[in-house]
Amino acid sequence: MVRTLYLTPWLLAAATVQAASLETHLDRQQVEMGDILTLTLTLKGLDITDTAPQPDFKALEKDFQILGQQRNTQLMMHNGDVSKFEQWQLQLTPRHPGTFLLPAISLGSIQSQPLQVSVKPAPSQLKQAPAFFLRNSVDVTSPYVQQQVRYQVRLYYQGELINGAVAPPTLPQAQIIRLNEQNIFHKQLQGIHYTVFEWNYALFPQRAGQLTLPPQGFTGQLYLNQKLKQVSGKTPPITLSVRPIPTNWPAGHDWLPSTQVTLKAQWQGPDHPKAGDSLTLTLTLHAEGVRGEQLPQIKLPDIPGVRIYAEPVTSDTQRRDSGLSGSKTYRWTLLLTQPGQMTLPAVRIPWWDVKTDRLRWVEAPTKTLEVVKNDRSPSLKAVEAKPQSTKPQLQPSALWPWQLATALLALISLILAFWLWRIKKQQYESPILSTTTFNFNKTKNTEDLCQMSLSDFYHTLLRHPALSNQTIFKLYQQLQIALFLKEDKQQAQTIRRKICQSLKKLSKTKKIDKNVQDKLNSIYP
Repeated sequence: MVRTLYLTPWLLAAATVQAASLETHLDRQQVEMGDILTLTLTLKGLDITDTAPQPDFKALEKDFQILGQQRNTQLMMHNGDVSKFEQWQLQLTPRHPGTFLLPAISLGSIQSQPLQVSVKPAPSQLKQAPAFFLRNSVDVTSPYVQQQVRYQVRLYYQGELINGAVAPPTLPQAQIIRLNEQNIFHKQLQGIHYTVFEWNYALFPQRAGQLTLPPQGFTGQLYLNQKLKQVSGKTPPITLSVRPIPTNWPAGHDWLPSTQVTLKAQWQGPDHPKAGDSLTLTLTLHAEGVRGEQLPQIKLPDIPGVRIYAEPVTSDTQRRDSGLSGSKTYRWTLLLTQPGQMTLPAVRIPWWDVKTDRLRWVEAPTKTLEVVKNDRSPSLKAVEAKPQSTKPQLQPSALWPWQLATALLALISLILAFWLWRIKKQQYESPILSTTTFNFNKTKNTEDLCQMSLSDFYHTLLRHPALSNQTIFKLYQQLQIALFLKEDKQQAQTIRRKICQSLKKLSKTKKIDKNVQDKLNSIYP
């Protein structure tokens, strides 16, 4: 399919030639045999008068079978400049398992960057071809306590999913964090086409011993072979054997199981410091398979001739399909109080390598500086050696502005903290299946909804807030009967016009209940 936009002559005259670039993107880089991947190539920076060269996809056919491709042409305007970009989308399925590079694609003199793809063997063959089934798995069955376990749930189904939901896993003896929104892709098993919904979780056992993941249930409706079918099922339970902290773990250190840990040190300050100067030390600790708040605290030892001021520690946690990764940033200001040699001992952090099952250490090396005497100012240590000296008194006129600024800053901090608390309290995550990417918050008017195809209109209306309206809900039920039971598209079109008219009336009168979403959640959990 090619889509072309036409511009007026004055816009054509404003076009400028830009350097063309080719970008590639894979929807997934870890797949199984039978999976269908989507490869997207985007050629940007073309002048609107240029013709894009024909891409050469022959290099892909060695490791992939090309199931189909689609091309799209669009124009973009930025700061008065008009440019064109071409986009190709290919559906691929791997020919064999393994880890290899997706080769570069050539468009004339431009080449894309190769991408790495990991293809696992297909799961065990199905004894039959069910309309739907659930599968769950973990990446490790004998983890250590507080070690990350990747837990994956997949829903395979044929036909069209009308509605349904998979309850999230719950386990009192473990902390469970969802890694991403649901992934949606297609897969062929024994020559049968399935649509797959995938959820990935990070699970952290909190105590040693046997830990069983209970079954997860699914209920929903499928439209298959011109019939509407109610289906339900459960995942099998999975038992983990959680190991305790090893006996050779060094005492006095926080337990840290991970696959990779790094510690980086950064110094800021003069290369040849003098007494009275200050230095800033920043340590960044990063670990895979660990939450940011799970990383240990670091305290610098006392250093003769140095006053140490610790700043607040910041932590961060990143979520990916492969799991969590955490980082913590520690920062200190070091005030040099006297001349001489200053040595900061090495900072060493132990961690347990869960891949090799052994103790390892990561460290920031020692730092030695020669602090020279400052002839222009007395040593800070000499000033501190006079305990009988009185502190200088600030004048009231100088003290008042600082007191006011401090009070205002404290008030602003309290307001900001309360606002953030309210936002976090209102957040709610639910793994409800999404059969459409339509965003109601970005919909300008009801015409966007009513311009959709009948199928998209039906699925989008399923999550529309106006469905709580009794009139629209009855029309929606009539639309469902016309589409799936009577298969009368003409009647379905008539019902859709009635729904659109009702939506316009609701939009004008603004009578949609504010608690609609809560009601819908109770109807479609």
